[in-house]
Amino acid sequence: MTRRIVAALAILLITAASVHAQDLDGKVLLRYKWNAGEEVTLKVANVSEGDMLTTDMTKEPPEETDMYIKTVNSMPLYQTIEAVDEEGNGTIAYQMGIMEMDITAGDKPPQHIIMDPVAKTMTVNGEPTPMPKTGLGYFGGSFRMVMTPLGEVLSFEAPEAEGNPSDIMGLSPRQFAQMARASQMQFPAEPIREGYSWAQTVDLSAPQAAQEGGDAEAEAAEAAPMTMTMVYTLVGFETVGEVECAKIEIVGAMDMTMTVSPPMENADLTVQMGPAHFSMSGFTYFDPEAGCVVKTELNQIMDLQQETRGQVKAGGQTHDINMITTTEGFRQHTLVTREREE
Repeated sequence: MTRRIVAALAILLITAASVHAQDLDGKVLLRYKWNAGEEVTLKVANVSEGDMLTTDMTKEPPEETDMYIKTVNSMPLYQTIEAVDEEGNGTIAYQMGIMEMDITAGDKPPQHIIMDPVAKTMTVNGEPTPMPKTGLGYFGGSFRMVMTPLGEVLSFEAPEAEGNPSDIMGLSPRQFAQMARASQMQFPAEPIREGYSWAQTVDLSAPQAAQEGGDAEAEAAEAAPMTMTMVYTLVGFETVGEVECAKIEIVGAMDMTMTVSPPMENADLTVQMGPAHFSMSGFTYFDPEAGCVVKTELNQIMDLQQETRGQVKAGGQTHDINMITTTEGFRQHTLVTREREE
């Protein structure tokens, strides 16, 4: 579950971009604008918390454990505009920097984690710990996308991963790319005025394996229901720091049902994700003069049921696993700010 939250968060951060606006008879024409060679640092802060109910179905009667979980993390996200073509399409690379994370989980000892995805090192409470080969381990390389001035993602490329290259935090590379495209805000083609709203609905489960040379098994795996709807509204203008910004409200929802088999040593597990519902709300602030994002603030609430079945080998023995995990109203707050240039 935590990896999928991080996946969704990572996608939202990677799609941060710049915007250019013009005043046209009280209306504003919004376009993404890229400056080749520009390097930007985005500061990311995230807080997640909520209760998790775990039911061990291998026990008779089933044994329930209720645990409060809270994570607080921060990191820099480095954005580089590698190229801009004649049509204004930008090639943008993203690299995650050193992440610091504090985790509280029930009555377990708190953990302070420092992860360097480039150096591939990690410490837990000051002790060196092997870097995960899936999930956050993917962020050692650069994510890269090509985006039009209107915000359409023409291509999305994730870095090569250690471990199982077909799994990115529980998503196949194709699903991860689909989610990146769906998470990116696309502007209306026409000029808009304050109060104007527009929406995007994307089916993330549409099978594409046959079109792209994949096999039938991969196509069937990606046909699990997963849809995302985002609604944007230009609500006005607001001063952030010393900059007057266009303020765009974001409201979104994603529903998901999926079965995955995460790659794990000494374990053969199948995880049924969902039904799950994610709701998002917040604001993005754009500087019309500089043509860049100044701040993005998002709140997310997650309801999820997850069932894990299979076997785990430990201590020379094989143990059956049948665990149901339920979270309701799991909250996440994310703040992304552009580092001011001196």
